[in-house]
Amino acid sequence: MLGFSNGVKDRILRYERERGAMIKMEEYTSYDATDLAALVRQRQVKAIELIEAAIEQIERLNPKLHAVVTPMYEQARKTAVGKLPDGPFSGVLFC
Repeated sequence: MLGFSNGVKDRILRYERERGAMIKMEEYTSYDATDLAALVRQRQVKAIELIEAAIEQIERLNPKLHAVVTPMYEQARKTAVGKLPDGPFSGVLFC
């Protein structure tokens, strides 16, 4: 959804969410952390969906980058389905 304003992206995402679609990688990478947290607060996406999108990116890119030495996917998943902490990045977890 690159090239769209945030308002248009939000409407497209809302439409897809109503149809039961999970967040797509193109959508995930087009938002910054505060925008992703806002989507979680507005219940347009679930934190677990953001985790799964992040894990997908890590698995795709890490063999070349070697940036993630100790993946903590299960811990991130458990945190994402529990009570999220308050704050500007609530719902945007590190994995």
